[in-house]
Amino acid sequence: MGYTTRFTGSISLSRKLTLKEAKRWLDTCEEIYEGDVSLKPNRPDSGYLQWVPSESLDGIVWDEGEKFYLYAEWLSWVIDKLIKPWDITANGKIGWSGEDAIDTGLIEVVDNDVIVTTTDALKVSSHSPLTRIKLAEMAIESIGEASDDT
Repeated sequence: MGYTTRFTGSISLSRKLTLKEAKRWLDTCEEIYEGDVSLKPNRPDSGYLQWVPSESLDGIVWDEGEKFYLYAEWLSWVIDKLIKPWDITANGKIGWSGEDAIDTGLIEVVDNDVIVTTTDALKVSSHSPLTRIKLAEMAIESIGEASDDT
């Protein structure tokens, strides 16, 4: 079986991701899921990358998948390997709640530094996770907007 932890809230980004950056991020999630060994030495030892861009492209959210382990380590990895190289700063709070009633806490990101506090999870605003379908819709919409401007 496994243990499920739920997350609420989002981490804000200092600027919106480009569609290319969002695609690269989702590709990286897929590569890790498929077991790309070239990524193994540079990532957490267990589980999959379940932090994804928000639909609005201005945040980091949980993909709502089950059995997410090493979530703080994965968040640090995303910030170090994707966010910082793109010259983006992340800030915000995400609360977590595990299956055990006492397994609650807060992940806070302050200027790209991840701070974990085991405590009562706070109510924080939430965003929808970005999916490939939504990214494709956004790309098509941006093409339409560009042609409207001409």
